[in-house]
Amino acid sequence: IPKILDLQVSGLTGSGIGRYGSGQLPDVTFKPDGTEAPIHENIILLGATWHATPMLDIYTYAGQEAEHPKYFDVTAGATTTHFGVGNPAVVTTGCATENASCSVNVQAENQINAGFWWRIYQGRYGSFRYGMQYSYTHLTSFGGVGGHAPTDDNMLFTSIRYYPF
Repeated sequence: IPKILDLQVSGLTGSGIGRYGSGQLPDVTFKPDGTEAPIHENIILLGATWHATPMLDIYTYAGQEAEHPKYFDVTAGATTTHFGVGNPAVVTTGCATENASCSVNVQAENQINAGFWWRIYQGRYGSFRYGMQYSYTHLTSFGGVGGHAPTDDNMLFTSIRYYPF
């Protein structure tokens, strides 16, 4: 709706596309023979910007990047070794504890944010703007020995900008 509401929907699905998402999840892992094995991923972004007044924009965006597991089992004698992304043998116990030694594979990154841009001044001498944004991010790991290791992060950003032209 011109000058009132802008909507956005974008998405991507495929193998070996981790680099194209803002979370930079991995593109590939390796097979037992050393060759690359692309990881399947789905990416989606939804957004809306409401032009509340000619001087105030209010926006919100939500998105997700999610990978499918791509791991391999190698058996030598009575021992089976798992490796790759989504490896169920990765030890995730203690990941929720501060200063713990923990290594996980991120399965999904979810984020939602909302904010505004206020054009405090717009005229002959340029534009002076103030913005603020709240962002919530939730990371989910592939389950391993000890289960999933989710991580949550709340962030608040503020910005003051001057555009001379």
